[in-house]
Amino acid sequence: MRRLVPLLGLMLLAVACGADSTTNSTFERIPTAIAFDWVNAVASADGVAISRAVEQQGLVVVTAAENAYTPDETAVLLQDGLSTAAADVYWAAFREEFAGFAGTPFRDLEVGVYEEFAAAGGDFAVVTLRGGSGTGTVVALRGAEGWQVDMAATVGPAFSGQIRNLAEQLDDSPASSLVAAALRDRVLPGLLAAAHLEPDNKTLQAEIGRIQRALENREPSN
Repeated sequence: MRRLVPLLGLMLLAVACGADSTTNSTFERIPTAIAFDWVNAVASADGVAISRAVEQQGLVVVTAAENAYTPDETAVLLQDGLSTAAADVYWAAFREEFAGFAGTPFRDLEVGVYEEFAAAGGDFAVVTLRGGSGTGTVVALRGAEGWQVDMAATVGPAFSGQIRNLAEQLDDSPASSLVAAALRDRVLPGLLAAAHLEPDNKTLQAEIGRIQRALENREPSN
């Protein structure tokens, strides 16, 4: 399997973001807690804790798209998941690139307020993060496992063109069907959540439309 390149241009300060939230709840701290857990897990290189904190299908598809994986390669990654070694390398590079980009170590990020919102039939929360040269956000998704960081919503907009390229390669093979399901069920809702936070992002809206059309018009395999 090819080496996974970290998600460049990362969320947080790069996405710098659409929800300048001042809404918080005294009693429901779950979105804030999962963001805090994720920051601490990434900072301390705790792979098990990272895996618990992050929704995995969206992470796999966005990463595969960024690295120009084929549908067959992406399907293997969806089935097998990231190996421990690959995940360790990925998140180590993630920390290093973030520190260079943001001007602050990942461990120095401060988790701020959050705001819940509904999009694409799901429940999301945008959590403010502060550190280095500015303020950014991370988006969490409420699923069967509770709140998890949704990388499709957090960094997916930066790679929407690559995600669309992956979608446009799909045919009716079993591998493509597996990837199509992940795109439809996990990645598109995340992108739609990001579009909810960035209503003026016309490029993202256009790419979402093209991804949806690609999923509807998959070419038969030979």
